[in-house]
Amino acid sequence: MKSVLVSAILLLSVAAQANHCKTGDLKDCGKVLKAKEGSEEFNSTYDSICSENKTFKCLKRTVRGDVKEELKYMKEEFPKAQLFTTKESGEDKVFVLDKK
Repeated sequence: MKSVLVSAILLLSVAAQANHCKTGDLKDCGKVLKAKEGSEEFNSTYDSICSENKTFKCLKRTVRGDVKEELKYMKEEFPKAQLFTTKESGEDKVFVLDKK
């Protein structure tokens, strides 16, 4: 019985870590967001990471045209940033995660 309880606690802690990243670690936070990209949980995870990490620059853009063209432009504008795409309310969005 103890081993089942320990296993359950371990699984819960691993699942909780999947939603969070090390504070201030851009690479780790990028991995967490990449895993959530395109899912319903992405926006809340992105907002949570941005509010917990004041050293990050977080930006959301609604794309009116071609997403690939917008990504090219944004990579020029933010060369070291991590970019994520998702749909929200039927609109394509690009999310930027970068150091300030």
